[in-house]
Amino acid sequence: MELFFQVPTSQKPVQLIYTDQSTRAKTVIVVPPVSSWVSKFNALSEVMKKGSGNYVTGIIVYAVVLNTTYGSFIGDHIWYRFFTGDRVTVGIEVQYFKQPPDPQSITISSVTNTDGFSVVSINPSMPVTMTGWGSKAEIQVTMLPPAKGYSGGVHFVVEFGSPTA
Repeated sequence: MELFFQVPTSQKPVQLIYTDQSTRAKTVIVVPPVSSWVSKFNALSEVMKKGSGNYVTGIIVYAVVLNTTYGSFIGDHIWYRFFTGDRVTVGIEVQYFKQPPDPQSITISSVTNTDGFSVVSINPSMPVTMTGWGSKAEIQVTMLPPAKGYSGGVHFVVEFGSPTA
């Protein structure tokens, strides 16, 4: 059985007392030291576009966590939990809706995470070029959560290089 619960980082519980509702018997369990931290964030990630030129406004980007573990529904959000050492894979889709004055091709030069996650891999590797109206790039970013846990949204910056004519 796996048990996890939220405890402020300044507290280090040493025992857990459990009362069985049917027998009213109390059981005291020694709590081992923390073996891993949990990170909690919702399924949809936020992506900021960075680059020069008006063409950046014609780009639609969205990101979503692809592998789910320990999901729970709280309020109007689905939260995912990942433990220390778990790999999180986020899919980022970029679509280029070229307008007449925009360059024919644009290049994604980098994808970075701004929350302290360690990026393990980006597939396909950067740079990625998109050509013409409606062209699409599907990028998978695999990361490790921060060593001491994290709670909140996951944020990325997709940077675009110089456009090509």
